[in-house]
Amino acid sequence: RQAAELAEQQQAWETTGARLRELEVERHKRDTERQQLSTMASEMGNKEIERQQVRDSHQAASAALAVLQTQLAEMDNRRRELADKTAEKAGLDAEQVRLRAEMDKIKDRLNKLVAESGQDCPLCGQPLTEEHRKNVERDLKAEGKQYGDQHRTNVAAIQALTNEIAALETALKRKVTLKKDRVTRQGIVVRAESRLQDIEKS
Repeated sequence: RQAAELAEQQQAWETTGARLRELEVERHKRDTERQQLSTMASEMGNKEIERQQVRDSHQAASAALAVLQTQLAEMDNRRRELADKTAEKAGLDAEQVRLRAEMDKIKDRLNKLVAESGQDCPLCGQPLTEEHRKNVERDLKAEGKQYGDQHRTNVAAIQALTNEIAALETALKRKVTLKKDRVTRQGIVVRAESRLQDIEKS
């Protein structure tokens, strides 16, 4: 389920990336138009057209910046999730070692029980009747099955966590690109605000 959610989030990021590129194209187009209109405005002594173009550029950059801020905040959540998943997997890996050791112990005890031909049980020292042998063997096998079932469950959980960790690591690699895009958009916003102030003063 989490892998599916990550896939949905990745798709959302890709969709947002496409939207950001569209905004960049629109901004570039507006900049081109603004430059052309700026020349006309200077000749006519009218700054209103340029003012509107700069405002449009500012609005587009601000919208893109808001999207990027949201994505970067989500990246922080993904980083925390990655740390949690990594710790959970490490815990399961350690438990697998313990379970394997327990299963080996049970196997060793079963071997001793089967190999014993004397009168006393090699595990508890009680008289080794056929009934006692069967009871101990049954109990050991039941205990071994319990460990084995848990071990197999852990194998599946570890595989799922491994996939989720890989998906999270891939998603987090986009953070550097998002940060660069944020700096670019912030620069556009600042320049637009500065230009608007200049227009108002002129």
